[in-house]
Amino acid sequence: MTYLPVPGYYRRDALFKETFVRFYRSPPPAENSLQKAILDDQIWPATVGRKSEELVIFVHGYAASPGDYSGLLEHFHSLGLDTYAPTYPADPFSAIDPLEATRQLKDKIDSHAKGRRRILLCAHSMGCVFLKAAVASLLERDCRLAANGSESDEWKQRADHGDIR
Repeated sequence: MTYLPVPGYYRRDALFKETFVRFYRSPPPAENSLQKAILDDQIWPATVGRKSEELVIFVHGYAASPGDYSGLLEHFHSLGLDTYAPTYPADPFSAIDPLEATRQLKDKIDSHAKGRRRILLCAHSMGCVFLKAAVASLLERDCRLAANGSESDEWKQRADHGDIR
C-alpha cells in the first residue's frame, strides 16, 4: 500500500482558500435529496487543461464538506494529482438513502476514473463507509463480468495490479 506524504501543517494563502472553499463548499440541500444524494460532481484538476493520469477520490465525513478538508486537498493538488471530492448531505437532518448515495457515488467514481492509470482512495469517517461500499460494488460487478467472459473488468484489473491505493 502506498501512502502520500502529508506535511505537518498546510499553507493557507488567501487566493487558494477563496477559490477552493468557494468551489467545494456544500450547496444547500436539494428539495428532493432522496433522489439526488451526490450533490457535487466536479473534478478539481491539478493542471488546467490537462487530465492527470492519477486521480484522488476523497469522500468527506459526517457533518462536513470537502471544503472542511481544504488543507489536505490542497496538498493533493500540490503533488500534481487531480482530485474528485463529491459532496453529499451529511448532517443529522439529512434524508438521503445510504444505498442510493452509494449507488450514485459508484457511478460517479466509475465515470471519473475512466482513462486514469491509478486511483488513490482517501476518505474520513462516514466517507470511508460510502467509499468502501462503492468500490466494493465496482469490484463485484467486474468479477461477475469477468466470470461471464466480458472484457469490461477495469476495476478488477486495477485491484489485481495494485493501481487502487
